[in-house]
Amino acid sequence: DAVQRRSWIDGCALYYPQRMMAPYAISRAYRDGGLSGDPALRAAMGRLLRDLLAMQAADGTFPGGGDPTRDLSTALAASALMNIGASEAEAAGLHDAYQLALTRAIGALVVRREARPTDGPGPAPAYAWAPGVVFAGSYGDLAQWRSEAYSTAIVLEALAKFALAFDLTDATVLTGPRLRLGPARPAGPRT
Repeated sequence: DAVQRRSWIDGCALYYPQRMMAPYAISRAYRDGGLSGDPALRAAMGRLLRDLLAMQAADGTFPGGGDPTRDLSTALAASALMNIGASEAEAAGLHDAYQLALTRAIGALVVRREARPTDGPGPAPAYAWAPGVVFAGSYGDLAQWRSEAYSTAIVLEALAKFALAFDLTDATVLTGPRLRLGPARPAGPRT
């Protein structure tokens, strides 16, 4: 109902002003909750996809509503797009627009990363993204909780899904392939 009435655009809750949280949560429930067979939700995903595509800025980012930063909102929107999936975009006649929007969002996230020094060996930096608004105690910016760690985690989810072509399959996080990228090492202290 929130998708069809577009009430999520102005924020669905006082305490969660991040505009892209609703599309992310709804699309995760749709994809990973096994709800893709529900006709009403499937129709809502087409509407949500159109709304998301219309909101993307020229630089590839997505607006966060009351959150002026763009990293968290763009990562949430990119993940929502991939949760909706390329097949839904194709069915809605939006395949090319979907592919362009997704590529631009991922490109924006890569460009917006900030290098952080590490304590580990070697010259490779760690990356982080700007802290977005996750929670607010009131309207406006009187009391807000921002988290660089949360923003970075959601960005990494979006980048991993993109790298794994998550949007090109119907697999969920539970039914999809598990990949081992290197030999498993026993847990223990690092030397």
